[in-house]
Amino acid sequence: MDRKVLEKMNYGVFVLGTEYQGKRVGCVVNSFAQVTSNLPQKFTVTINRDNETCKALLETGTFAVTLAGKDCDKELINLFGYKSSRVVDKFASYETFTDSQGNPFVKEGMVARVTCKVVDTMDVG
Repeated sequence: MDRKVLEKMNYGVFVLGTEYQGKRVGCVVNSFAQVTSNLPQKFTVTINRDNETCKALLETGTFAVTLAGKDCDKELINLFGYKSSRVVDKFASYETFTDSQGNPFVKEGMVARVTCKVVDTMDVG
């Protein structure tokens, strides 16, 4: 496959956050999509299983996702995308809010937020 094709694909950039054992964890995901419109709406999200956020998400069963706007600070995306929650509190550098489920999220540079509950998982290898 020509890797340049991946660079031309258009998709959203989302910041996912959850709180696990008193620790805020989060990461950038680019695969968050609504799959049903009936109530409650259902979404899919894909996270690398080796990611600390994935481990926390599987334990807590809830998470908040925010959609990064076009003017979102690149440093925020770099922090959540390239640093590990195992070694740094990614939320410490930003004003952080908490949803009704206790999930952390930032508003800076974000245009929308969704709080989700895990109802099923699938390992895609």
